[in-house]
Amino acid sequence: MKCVAEEKAAWKNKEQEVVEAAIESIAGELEVERKLGRRFESLNKKLGKELAKTKASFLKAVKELENEKRVRVVIEQVRDELARDIDDQAEVEELKRESAVVREEVEKEREMMQLANTSSSPPAMAAFSSQLRRLQVDSPPRTPMHLLCLTRCYGSS
Repeated sequence: MKCVAEEKAAWKNKEQEVVEAAIESIAGELEVERKLGRRFESLNKKLGKELAKTKASFLKAVKELENEKRVRVVIEQVRDELARDIDDQAEVEELKRESAVVREEVEKEREMMQLANTSSSPPAMAAFSSQLRRLQVDSPPRTPMHLLCLTRCYGSS
C-alpha cells in the first residue's frame, strides 16, 4: 500500500506541476497580451492625435481656400468695375471732344448769322463776305445751317 500511496502522491505532484505549468503559461500569455494591449493603446492614441492634427490642417486649408475664393471674386468684381469706369471715362472724353467740335461749329454759324442779319450796307456786306470766305477756308461747310447761311448770302454756291 505504500506503493499505491507513493504512486498517488507522485501522480498528484505531477498533476500539480502540470497545473502550475499551465498557470505559468497562461500568466505568460496574459503578460504578453497586456504588453500588446498597452502597445496597441499607445499606437491608437498616437494615431488619434495624428488624425486630429490632420483634420485640423484640412479644415484650415479648406477655410483658406474659401477665403481665397471670396477674395478672388471680390478682386474680379473690382476689376470689372474698374474696366467699366475706364470705358466710361473713354466715352466721356470722346463726348467732350465731339461737344467741343460742335460748339466751335455752332459758334461759327452764330457769327455768320449775326453778320448776315446785321449787314445790309455795301461796306458791311464786304466785311461779311471777307469773314465768310475766311471761315470757308478754315473749315468747309458741314451743317445744314452753314449751307443755309451761304445760300442766303451768295444765292447758291
